Amino acid sequence: MKNAKCPTRSQKIKLKALGINPEAWLISIDCPDRLVIVHRVTEKVRTLNMRGLGKCEA
Repeated sequence: MKNAKCPTRSQKIKLKALGINPEAWLISIDCPDRLVIVHRVTEKVRTLNMRGLGKCEA
């Protein structure tokens, strides 16, 4: 798996909309239909479906 990166502002907004704390997660894969995140401490991997989320505006 490639190195996970800190979430961008728009990714943080999407994570907050899903009820996930963006400060605790890193972004591994960012595709239009899915988002793969890795927990900073436990290294647990989650795959989120972004298809139904739509566009988030700040």
